[in-house]
Amino acid sequence: MATEHSEHAWRRVAVWGVCSTIAFFVFVVAALYLIDPYDTGRSPLAREPWLKGQRTGDATASVGRNPKFTGAIIGNSTIALIRPARLTEQTGIPFAQLSMPAAPVRGQLTMLDWFARHHQGRTEAVIMTIDRGTWCTRDPNLPTEKPFQVWLYSRSTMEYLQGLVRLSSLEQAARSFTTSRSTKVTSDDGFWDYEPMYEPLMRNPARRRELLFAKADDRSGNVVDPFPGADALEAQLKTLPADTTVILAMPPVFSALQPAPGTPRYASIQACRKRFHDIAARRPGTMLVDWWDDRPEFKDTNLFIDQIHIRRALADRFEEALIVALRRVQTSGSDLPVRRL
Repeated sequence: MATEHSEHAWRRVAVWGVCSTIAFFVFVVAALYLIDPYDTGRSPLAREPWLKGQRTGDATASVGRNPKFTGAIIGNSTIALIRPARLTEQTGIPFAQLSMPAAPVRGQLTMLDWFARHHQGRTEAVIMTIDRGTWCTRDPNLPTEKPFQVWLYSRSTMEYLQGLVRLSSLEQAARSFTTSRSTKVTSDDGFWDYEPMYEPLMRNPARRRELLFAKADDRSGNVVDPFPGADALEAQLKTLPADTTVILAMPPVFSALQPAPGTPRYASIQACRKRFHDIAARRPGTMLVDWWDDRPEFKDTNLFIDQIHIRRALADRFEEALIVALRRVQTSGSDLPVRRL
């Protein structure tokens, strides 16, 4: 009898423990959903976009939904030094910087979708970064080498909730309560400067030179298979308003990374390049700023941090080319005699 009573007692304790755990989990999920630590606007308590406590890598959801920005710079860190304020000043289009470190093709397309659906009918211009190391993949799954928070920008509430339950969300929620709104954690337009992050490398010239002059294998390349990233981009561009200006920005690389002419890798890059030229040719109001070729200045070690990250001086020149392209589309509309800069 005593044994049976003891078993019932332990069963009640076990049931209570399971129910308490489930209740606590539901409470945490509900609390995070209401707090909306990444300022996605999904919460019924949603406020106007702000960047309270946001870190650089987490701010794009808030910046991307801000209605005051009708232009977007989308890509990975290779485009991060382009200043949205400068583009706004020169074109009159309020730009946001939505680049994300190590963003894969799928991540960049997800960000394009996020921006477009929060600016329906008000997407004036989009600059898409076509980084050769990212967009020339032939893997149809469009994989990523580093984790990317696709869930944060997902159309699915369930996927968002599944991704939201993590320690980093709790940390971000805590920051949003402990950081005053007046504290400028990141720029309102999403701009972030990566150069300070590379100060340790810049103080190590031997290591930096090793990275700059590292040689890639020219013996392999994709010239026959399709480029699934280009296919996915072209399909998504068709969902934008017809009058949205699109600039395909193809950033430079340090000269040592260029493939030798006549090699499989050279042929692969040229085939990939042509695919994006074809996209620009088929879509009205679209231009290329193509800096994939080799130029004398791309041999200057003072203009690069490593093979793919440019410094401020070269970013200024690339930025100016983007401004010229935007102005050309603004003045010429869809009738563009020249599509490449």
